Amino acid sequence: MIRPPILLLIAASGVQGGVAVYTPIEPLFAESGAVVVASCVSVERKDPSAPVERDGHLVPLDYILSYSTLKTYKGANVPPSFRVFYPVADPAEGAPGCGKEPDLLFLSSRGVGEPYALANSAFGLRSFPGRPLQRAPGLTPLEELATDAAAFLPSGGARAETALRLLDGYGYLSEAGADALASYIGPLDHDASVFRLEILVRAGRPEYFEKLLREIRGHPEAGTPIGLCEALENGGTAKDLPALEELARTAPADGLPRGCANRGIRNLTRR
Repeated sequence: MIRPPILLLIAASGVQGGVAVYTPIEPLFAESGAVVVASCVSVERKDPSAPVERDGHLVPLDYILSYSTLKTYKGANVPPSFRVFYPVADPAEGAPGCGKEPDLLFLSSRGVGEPYALANSAFGLRSFPGRPLQRAPGLTPLEELATDAAAFLPSGGARAETALRLLDGYGYLSEAGADALASYIGPLDHDASVFRLEILVRAGRPEYFEKLLREIRGHPEAGTPIGLCEALENGGTAKDLPALEELARTAPADGLPRGCANRGIRNLTRR
């Protein structure tokens, strides 16, 4: 089982220029009325006649995103086509994009006949690596979502990284999900490799802890997954202490891995 990662301030995926507190997948799934993977069809202003500026300054605008449903993980009445109300508080962001790859949407109802709203304004819309699989029997909806994302790991490149970023948001990953992740060995760039190893360590696979440390030491500029601190602080065993001490000595002083490694050392020495 993956323990829920600590809350970090990170740039919000899909929210340009914003900083928001990360929201794990499970509570976001629970609070949503519907969870859907869908393809964006169009983006338009909610009120085309509304002025875009006032007194020489840009004003916030509201948009309507139109989607075509690909797969529903939660919500019995999601139609084949639906709309989402999308306010943009900072007009400098411009209109939201409508990309070629599907989106994962966590939705709440705004009433009969009204467009959906995002269940979480910062993290209710996330990238999804591709068209999801058909219904998989015997899995919970959360497990099925993870399985569908993991299916794109062999694609490599941007799709694999998108899948890993989604899996990194899970506080719990099933044994089957962890096995699928462990069996995939590449190709991955350095950032994606850190994501994969960190998720496996948090899933209770300590044999990947030393590999994670080596990847971080070899590429200190690599991206920092949400759950990295949880992995470094609680994923190691006594035999990993020397490698963890080396990371604490050599990691950049202003970087997250050094502080997390030091807390991991304290945890190991107290056991």
